[in-house]
This record gives sequence, structure tokens and C-alpha cells, in this order.
Amino acid sequence: MIQIDTENIVDRKFIGVPYKFGGKSFDGADCMGLILLWYMEQGIEFDYHEKTARNMKVFWERRPAECLTLVSSYGSFIPFHQIQKYDFLLFYGGTKDETFPTFPAVMVDDRYFLSNLDKTTSRITMLSIEWKNRFWGAIKISKAVDKGIR
Repeated sequence: MIQIDTENIVDRKFIGVPYKFGGKSFDGADCMGLILLWYMEQGIEFDYHEKTARNMKVFWERRPAECLTLVSSYGSFIPFHQIQKYDFLLFYGGTKDETFPTFPAVMVDDRYFLSNLDKTTSRITMLSIEWKNRFWGAIKISKAVDKGIR
């Protein structure tokens, strides 16, 4: 098993953040909250309010196409081979009959992403061929309040 030196990839405070539905702090964050927290720490902020966080799960399950349109309004879709740090990733959960992605992640460098995949705690994962097979799409963020990161 390959050991990942997470200190060189991401600030350790992002690893092990407990899952909390609707949360977006180090005390607890859901999938989207964790990603927004990471972006905020990088100086990139989004217009994402508590009401949005509470309704995101319902919105995603009932109207995923509209949800994806909203998320994509922050940038432009890019192919897998162009993924790099700061890109927002969307993956299928693993079943072949899925039409829409079921979980998001964010690239924290050019090889690793941050996510809360199993809804227990956050972790860093290498973007491998396994993930390429579950890849739905990526968005190069451009329309957020960017403080000169890119």
C-alpha cells in the first residue's frame, strides 16, 4: 500500500473533518460544505448560503440536471486530461445505471482530490484510473469571487 504524504498536499486540518449534513466548518461538513471550506481557505468564495446547503440534497435528488446547471455556472466544463488544482470534480457513485453524478470533490494539487466520499470523514485520494472510470465531469472554476489564485 502506498503511503500518501498528505502534509505536502493539503493542510492537515482538512483530513478527518467529520461528516455533518448541511455543515461547512471544521466541526462538521457535508460533501459540498467541505469543498466550499477548502475553496474559502484558498481565497475563493461562492454565493452559497445555509438555505442552499440545507436544500442541496433534496435539490440534487429531485432535480439533478438543474443542480448541475447551477454548479456549472461557476466555470466551464473540462475533460479529464485537463484536470488540475482547484478544479471541481463530479463522480458517479459506482453503479452503471446512474445518469447523474452522486458526489463532488475538489483537486488539491494535480494528482489528489479532497472529498467526503463515505460520509464519515474527509480524506485525500489519488486521482487514479479507477476514478477516471467513475468520472462524470470537472469544472474549471472561474466565476467565483477569486482573489488572484489562478
